Amino acid sequence: MISIRAHLLWTLLPAFVGIGLAAGFGVYYSTKAELEARLDARLAGIAVDLRFAPEPPNREGGRGWNGPDGNEPRGRMNLRTGGNRGTGPVQFTDALFTNLPSNVYCELWLGNRDVKLKSAELDGDIVQPAAVGDEPVFYDAVLNNGEPFRVWASRLSVTHDKRRPRVILAVSRDETDETLKRLARNLAVGGIEFCLLLSGMLMLALRTALRPLHRLGDQVEGMDAESLNKRFPEKDIPSDIRPIVGRLNNLMAKLEESFARERRFSGDLAHELRTPLAAIRTTSEVAIKWPDQASAEDFEEIHNLSCNLQQILESLLLLARVESSDAEAIRESLPVSGLAHDCIALCAEKARERGLVLIENLDGDRSIESDPRLLRIIVSNLVNNAVEYAPEHSEIELTIHPDGALFQCANDAPDLTPEDIPRLFDRMWRKDTVRTESSHSGLGLSIAKTAAASLGLTLEATLDANQRLCISLGS
Repeated sequence: MISIRAHLLWTLLPAFVGIGLAAGFGVYYSTKAELEARLDARLAGIAVDLRFAPEPPNREGGRGWNGPDGNEPRGRMNLRTGGNRGTGPVQFTDALFTNLPSNVYCELWLGNRDVKLKSAELDGDIVQPAAVGDEPVFYDAVLNNGEPFRVWASRLSVTHDKRRPRVILAVSRDETDETLKRLARNLAVGGIEFCLLLSGMLMLALRTALRPLHRLGDQVEGMDAESLNKRFPEKDIPSDIRPIVGRLNNLMAKLEESFARERRFSGDLAHELRTPLAAIRTTSEVAIKWPDQASAEDFEEIHNLSCNLQQILESLLLLARVESSDAEAIRESLPVSGLAHDCIALCAEKARERGLVLIENLDGDRSIESDPRLLRIIVSNLVNNAVEYAPEHSEIELTIHPDGALFQCANDAPDLTPEDIPRLFDRMWRKDTVRTESSHSGLGLSIAKTAAASLGLTLEATLDANQRLCISLGS
């Protein structure tokens, strides 16, 4: 994956290049329109001057286009333009054609015939538009030799003659086109220089803007298990990166808590294993040293301690399997009440021995799509925990809510405090006052919590004002 700097550069640079191109085209075409407007204004001014020239009589005293010999005149011609601002006659002469301003040429067409009067400097004919009316038209044309022109064309109203001659004025575009070429070259060179300069400025700006992110990366790289209590400063961090820093600090807090929990778990596990192992070693050493004094009670104690160790190890193996069972979970429709009855039946004997009363509110036909193995582990551990730690001769309430918790277990817990609730699902955690008196390893609720997470369920514990512990399994 490309870097953020490269991604931003390749995202912003085309946008700026597009804006530059649009601006360049705008400058070019606006300049072109302005230059062509100047040419059009020049041609229109020359046309006005020609249309208002004085009209002398022709050689025979008549009025019109033809002389007494019937030929087209080669000298002065008597005409008046249509729609002009004056009513006086105007004339065209060969001398006028030759004395036109520099780079301006004229052609006069009489009807559709080929005979015409034109400037002597013209090398070829100027292409006429398809239709020419009283209103002048402007267009671009190219002679046979490739020379470009800007052209003005219009029909003229001739005095005493029905023929409507067409007059064409043309001015060379060479200077204008050369100006446009220079402008295009300057815009292209300037655009390239602008893109290079903009790329450098963007890279410098992005490097400066991303510097806090690099510093943050260096700080993250320096973190280890011993520095999880440190937090990343948010004071001088840009507002765009501050949410990331906040989430990193939250992550650091969770990691710190997880490492602390693992350290507690290691200490608790060492304590749980050391006590039975020390007892086994002491009893076995005494039996070896004084074999005649060994009794059946000594071997029974070793057997019970071994069973306790085996239970701890099996619980740890079950926890490991549950943690890795996400991909292996089998989903099927399960009636929650039937599964709860089965789990309660397994603990009924122990509950009677302790004088506990099991109140079952398991009516209803609520079902769930879940893995039966993991769900059975959760419910069994909740019931076992309640039967193990509830005071003797107390009540344990087991409930399935139609619209609420899938399964809820409530029992008295006089030894617990509100501060104990967050640690209730920690591995190997038990109240110190009952640690050595219980055969449980302190892994039951932790296993249930992990299995619930694997199924996408929640397991929450609350302690009310009457010291009644309620653990709820929810969806």
